[in-house]
Order: sequence, then structure tokens, then C-alpha cells
Amino acid sequence: MFNQRHFHPDMESFLKSKASDGKSEVQEPKLKVTRELLIDLFVAAKLDASQISAKLGLTKTYIKRKLKEFGLNNEPRNRIVLNITKEQLMKLYITERLSTAKIAEMYAVDRDVIVTMLARISKIQ
Repeated sequence: MFNQRHFHPDMESFLKSKASDGKSEVQEPKLKVTRELLIDLFVAAKLDASQISAKLGLTKTYIKRKLKEFGLNNEPRNRIVLNITKEQLMKLYITERLSTAKIAEMYAVDRDVIVTMLARISKIQ
């Protein structure tokens, strides 16, 4: 369900290297975890941090940190459930000419959720 274009070809998660003082140093993974990727997996695919970390080969702690950094709540009770059909969304956006912010406000979700849904619809059509 997630888009492969978000992945770096080298899927090694964390690399350890020896710093000059002999201590181990954890480096950022080569895979770039973007807000768009997390919205695809966390919001659209409804995966939790454990499932995302397993799918990407990264630690759950790292995924939770990125979710928090991007303002995506990892609490299951706050999961975004958007009950709107493609047709309803297109009617609001195209016919009624409502902004993505206004539609998001109507459904009590982040504007990025609406933008992502519209982007997915435009790819299908």
C-alpha cells in the first residue's frame, strides 16, 4: 500500500561506527523517513509504530520519534478514521470549491490527510 519511491535502495537500518574516542556512535539510517511516507503508512494504511518499524527495518523507537516529530499521534484511540467517499470528497473540493483546510475542519482531521487523499484520487484517475 505504501509507495516504493520513498525507499533508499540500501535498507540497512542503523549503522554503528567507532568514533575517534573509541565509543560507539549511532548514525541515522540511510532510509529517509519522510512525513509523506509516514502519512501513507500510519494514516492511510492504518499501521502502528511496531508494524511500520517491521516493514521498514527500523526500530520502533525511531519510528515513534519520527511520528512525534511530524505531529502524528501514535495513540490508537486517536487514529484518524475518515468516513468520506471519493465522490463526496471530489464534490466538496471541485464542485463546491472548498479548500483542503475547510474540508479537513469539517471532518476534524489534519489538512495533510485531505491533501493525501486528493493526491491518491488524482493518481487513480
